[in-house]
Amino acid sequence: MPDNSRPLEVDQFPSTLVIEPRNPVTYEMTLTPGADERQLYIVGFEYELGGGRDSEQYKAKAPRTPSEQNDAPTGEADLSTVNTAPRKDYIYLTMRSSEDAGRTWSDPWEMRDASGERVKGNHQSVFRMNSGRLGIVYNDHDKFPNGHPTRDNGSGMMFRSSEDEGRTWSEPAVVFPMHAMCCAGHAIVLDSGRIVAPSYRWISFDETVASEADNHLSFSFVMVSDDEGRTWQHSRSELFVCNYRVCYALGEPSVVPLRDGRLMMDLRSEHGRRYRSFSHDQGITWERPRPVLQLASSAVPSSLRRMPSGEILLVWNQAARGEILKGLHRARLSCAVSRDEGETWENFRNLESLDDETVIPPLPADWLEIIEQREDYWYHQPPANSERYHRAPGVLRICYPDVQFVGDEAVFAYDFGWGIYGRSMTGTKVRSIPLGYLRGD
Repeated sequence: MPDNSRPLEVDQFPSTLVIEPRNPVTYEMTLTPGADERQLYIVGFEYELGGGRDSEQYKAKAPRTPSEQNDAPTGEADLSTVNTAPRKDYIYLTMRSSEDAGRTWSDPWEMRDASGERVKGNHQSVFRMNSGRLGIVYNDHDKFPNGHPTRDNGSGMMFRSSEDEGRTWSEPAVVFPMHAMCCAGHAIVLDSGRIVAPSYRWISFDETVASEADNHLSFSFVMVSDDEGRTWQHSRSELFVCNYRVCYALGEPSVVPLRDGRLMMDLRSEHGRRYRSFSHDQGITWERPRPVLQLASSAVPSSLRRMPSGEILLVWNQAARGEILKGLHRARLSCAVSRDEGETWENFRNLESLDDETVIPPLPADWLEIIEQREDYWYHQPPANSERYHRAPGVLRICYPDVQFVGDEAVFAYDFGWGIYGRSMTGTKVRSIPLGYLRGD
């Protein structure tokens, strides 16, 4: 049994489950500042259960390729255990508000257009534009024209704006005309007013949904708008790892402005580490991506934010090579701060972890390998009675973080589920942590 007598350090601070782990799942909820300095919004999608439908339809299905130790499908990108709601019943965007730095939340309200129709989508970023209006970049599952039928359910990147704090939204404008997405919470607004939407897409010979598994190459790029979302410009750079014309994927980018005017991009890789790139022209062109040698990481997105006191805060899944291969690639969610504009990182903290290791040694600088489960993918508990992983069995899918700041606290939101909650059971957890603790004051 897990050792509950040794809680995480962060357990001394407030936390709540905004949505209990469940199926149909809710994932990738994001945060954005509200109408005043104490208010915060959390944005995500809900399943419309269709009024009186048999609840049995919404339970997780058995994996296509069962594994004695595994609690999820393997091999063929069987997404049936992830979204089990009938297609016509999902996927509607909602918002909630908090007046106490994430400790409690209002009931959700539905995001609707001027005609009263619900906005259907996910991969959402909601942000405050210089005009004071809210903007959203998201993947629209209803209005996107000519979507690829097996690429994220035919959805694509679109933009809307709201003048009433997210209750009603404008008609959508296309951000990028082909399949792509901006990871939830990653679109930002620069001081100049430019909207920067770091984006990625995958290409594949495989026209089926299985292209999202092994048969593709992901690459990243940026979409920018200088007129509050009416028109969009594509970056002149596409970002991936390339060594002697052998290419590897980089996806789910996040971006933060630096003090010298550059933008720094953080990217997900399958090499057991993070990559980064820099732009000198507010996102139009980017340098060749290079590995971040100090940080161990699984293949996950990060959240990258400037703290009110000036440091940069990074939130990501820290994992060793062996943990990735054993199915512990999303069981530890960590954060660290940089006082030198992302050159070095310190004050490593765990927001969630089955053990007490706060700094995972990175791979050697010259190590280049695809580190990923191929035979038995997804999430696995550590061995029983493990001295190191003394909180096991525990939650195994803890990822897709977002963070915002309210007063002297950082408010984190992230996916929280699987493991002890069961296959494909995912919810959203929020933690409110003093900035001084994160800085190591």
